[in-house]
Amino acid sequence: MPFDLSFLNEAGLIACGLGGLVGLVLGLSGAGGGVIAVPLLVFGLNLPMQAAAPVGLIAVGLAAGIGAALGLREGIVRYRAAALIGLFGMLVAPLGVWLAQRLPNAPLLLGFILGPMMEEYLRRALLLSRGDWSVFVTRPLSAGLLSAALLLLVFVLMPSIKAKRDEAFVGD
Repeated sequence: MPFDLSFLNEAGLIACGLGGLVGLVLGLSGAGGGVIAVPLLVFGLNLPMQAAAPVGLIAVGLAAGIGAALGLREGIVRYRAAALIGLFGMLVAPLGVWLAQRLPNAPLLLGFILGPMMEEYLRRALLLSRGDWSVFVTRPLSAGLLSAALLLLVFVLMPSIKAKRDEAFVGD
């Protein structure tokens, strides 16, 4: 019996193309597959973030497994580092999936898009300050922006905290 190709509708073809793109990025760089896979699944296949995260983990895991097997064959794998990263990744991944089920799509997607950019600029700032973290609170502009971000976070979380608190004390 020949292979069943009924999954190759428009969404299936898009998924194959997106998977190829993620595999190419993983093969070229060895990293970044999840950061690319999840937004592509959300925008390309219109999956909600809660469904895209586990699908992305499986797809990137399979692609990374093939890349790791090729690296093992060539003898370029650092076993201890790989074991530590893999172990802690497996321990924390369920927490990430649990959080993805409970958080709304917009902040998660924003984090996936802006997270790598924020990391790059954090590295640059630390490089320019020679690793001195105090530069973020001693300089007026960065201290002001950090204060504004914390204040905004408090204002955003207060209604949620108040609603949970009111819900908890309804029975009393």
